[in-house]
Amino acid sequence: GLDRQVFSPLPSQARDSFRQEMGISQEDLFLLSVGELNLNKNHQVVLEALSILKRRPGGLFHVRYGICGEGFARPRLEREIRERGLEGVVTLYGYRQDIPKLLGCADATVFPSRREGLGMAGLESLAMGVPVLAADNRGTREYMIHGKNGLIYPWDDPAGFGRGIALLRGMDQPRREALSQRCVDSVAPFDRTKTRAAMKAVYGEMDRKVRERYGG
Repeated sequence: GLDRQVFSPLPSQARDSFRQEMGISQEDLFLLSVGELNLNKNHQVVLEALSILKRRPGGLFHVRYGICGEGFARPRLEREIRERGLEGVVTLYGYRQDIPKLLGCADATVFPSRREGLGMAGLESLAMGVPVLAADNRGTREYMIHGKNGLIYPWDDPAGFGRGIALLRGMDQPRREALSQRCVDSVAPFDRTKTRAAMKAVYGEMDRKVRERYGG
C-alpha cells in the first residue's frame, strides 16, 4: 500500500528551496521519471517527444527533464541525449535515496513504461500532488484518469507525449493547483491502511475456506 506519511505534498517553501538547490528555476517545467534504466521503462519516447518540441516555436524554453535510476540502458540514454542535443534539458540523476524530495520538486512525473504491474512510482507522485504523464498500460489503468490526475498516451506515441508536455507547460497556476488536489484525492483507495484491511479480509476468507474443507 501507499504510505501517505512519506508521500504527501511538500510545503511550498521547502519545494522552492529544493528546486533552487537542484538548479531548477521557478519558471521551469520540471519533469521527472523514476525507475530502473531499461528498455521497458521506455525513456526514449520522452526523448523523442522533447526533440519534437525542440523543433517548434518556443522550443524547450524552461523545460527540464530529470531521470532517476540506474540500469543497463544508461549508456544508450546518454548517447541519445547527446545525439538529440538535449544535454541542457535532460539530466540523469542516477540512483537516489531522496525520491520524495525530488518528486515534491517536480511539476509532473513521466511514467512511459511499456508494461507495469501497478507502478508505485506513479501512485507516489500523485500522493504528493504531482500529476503523471503516463503510458497506457495495465498498471496505470488502475489509477489514472486522463485529464483528472494527469494525461495518458500510448507508450509508442512520442507526439502524444509531446502534446502532454505542452499542455502541462501551458497551464496557469489555478489550473495547476486544482489538478494537484485531484491527484492527491485520486490515490485515497491505495492508502496502506485500506490495502492492509483488504488483504486481511482476503486471508481471512481463505482461512475460513480451508477450515471448512479440512476442519480445525
